[in-house]
Amino acid sequence: VQCIGGPLHLKEIVINISQDLDVTDMIVPVQSSVGGLKISRGSNVNNPAPKFATEEKAIRDIAFHKNRLVLAADEYLNFSKVDDLFLFYTEVADNLVDSDAIEVQLASEEVTVVESILPFRKSVLVFTTTGRQFELDQSSDILSPSTATLTASTAYETQKVRPVAIGDRVFMLGKHKEYGIVYEYYYDDAIVSNKAIDVTKHVFDLVPPVAIALTGSSTADMVLVMPEDEAQMISGDSFISDVAGTDGSPMAWHNVSSWVTGPDDATPQ
Repeated sequence: VQCIGGPLHLKEIVINISQDLDVTDMIVPVQSSVGGLKISRGSNVNNPAPKFATEEKAIRDIAFHKNRLVLAADEYLNFSKVDDLFLFYTEVADNLVDSDAIEVQLASEEVTVVESILPFRKSVLVFTTTGRQFELDQSSDILSPSTATLTASTAYETQKVRPVAIGDRVFMLGKHKEYGIVYEYYYDDAIVSNKAIDVTKHVFDLVPPVAIALTGSSTADMVLVMPEDEAQMISGDSFISDVAGTDGSPMAWHNVSSWVTGPDDATPQ
């Protein structure tokens, strides 16, 4: 059963009932001064509900793109109808228009579950749990059910931390067994594609190995990384740098007295 439209006092509510259901005596039309109910027989094949509803897939992230609400669930991205942010159903299945709701699936040789999505350069970047990045194909200026496709663009293993966009760049956290990596993701005109570079390569042990948040400021031209938890910041033994201090001892990220300054002979981090 699909219910779209409303609220009742402003807009007609349309209820589509699939042909395999016998509900002749179950629904009574209700009229109002403005809207009303329109009951019709639908089709599970030609006018299906979105996968996140029919297969009970968890919503993993939400974004807004070109006047559409975007829901990411499992391997699917669902775009609402233009200017109708809660309408994810196709109203007239045999007469699709550009403004209709869109459902698009990631295409890959492996299972790719969406981890986060981020509007970027008039498109949408999709980050997955397998370290593959996808991009909404914007070869056409019009985003419609017939033109929307998701294409695998890059492959960088990342942490489960939402990337952050600053200007025309996206920053994301990479993985290493001993330290973290900050990638700067951008569009390279030379190769006509997106690419990422490790901006912490020259200070490879600067970023903690596990983080839970990433944020940035275009005004301060700065990216900030939040370590995994408070215990990591006060325990004094969760991460030790390979760089030696002035007395030859390893420079700890923090000790029990102060995470900010580290050991007494270390330069503040």
